[in-house]
Amino acid sequence: MLSSESSAEFAKLTGLKPRCGVLGSSLTTLCVGGTIAKFLELQSPAELCSAVTALRQLGESWRIIGAGSNLLIPSAGLEGWLMRLGRGFRYARPQGAGRFLAGGATSLMALSRELSMNGFSGLEFAGGIPASIGGALRMNAGAHGSEMASVLQRIWFVDCEGKQHSISANELSFGYRSCSLPHTTIVTQIEIELAQGHPREIGSRRATFLAERKSRQPLSLPSAGSVFRNPSASESAGSLIEKVGLKGFQIGGAQISELHANWIVNLGRLASDGDIRSLIELCRSKVAREFKFELEPEIVIW
Repeated sequence: MLSSESSAEFAKLTGLKPRCGVLGSSLTTLCVGGTIAKFLELQSPAELCSAVTALRQLGESWRIIGAGSNLLIPSAGLEGWLMRLGRGFRYARPQGAGRFLAGGATSLMALSRELSMNGFSGLEFAGGIPASIGGALRMNAGAHGSEMASVLQRIWFVDCEGKQHSISANELSFGYRSCSLPHTTIVTQIEIELAQGHPREIGSRRATFLAERKSRQPLSLPSAGSVFRNPSASESAGSLIEKVGLKGFQIGGAQISELHANWIVNLGRLASDGDIRSLIELCRSKVAREFKFELEPEIVIW
């Protein structure tokens, strides 16, 4: 089916119209990526279910994007459909007894700031993680010895058939930057439970974490955060990359950060996905040759 035909059929089924010509570089923190064939922003669970059901009926492939903070989109762009949860999924609603509902598109950093200021402890670690709630859950985002799994109580999601589900966090398995929720699902809402405390103490703890992050990470440049998973609690990917002499190494517009070797930055927003892929493979090959260890990417590469 031609692109224009599929868009017309989709509109008949859902009443929704995709945007064409959206650049992937505008959707990710790396600022890399070409034209997206069809981009769709959904504002409610009903719209999301309708869209997924229609795309399945039409035999169209789709992907879902969150904050785009851990993602590399090809400079050549993407065929198919790319969906994102919109404003209707950005909220935090108190439920009493330290419990809150948060929409899948809610900013994790904003949620951490708001709840910390109001005297709720448990998300201080997330003050500098530029993820959406959905993305943070899917990778079990964490820092400073804490992670999303530690506060999570319940998850609402839409499956690949467009059906809504709700499950307890106990029904999922969590690991280092991983969650057992299938990748064909879209997280629409979560429930978290936090402890009440003194706002000043909680805010101070969050500020300390943020200051530490700013001191050792190149936050002023476009990046996707940590590129590789750490091999162990005692050995970081950044230290291995630094030991093989690649800290500061540059290919095209992409550079292994001079501040943190596990970060690749986009200098002048001139990097292509090829530049970044080349640096990733260089790091993997040199570390494997020197230390007999295969670095595992944390960044998602499309």
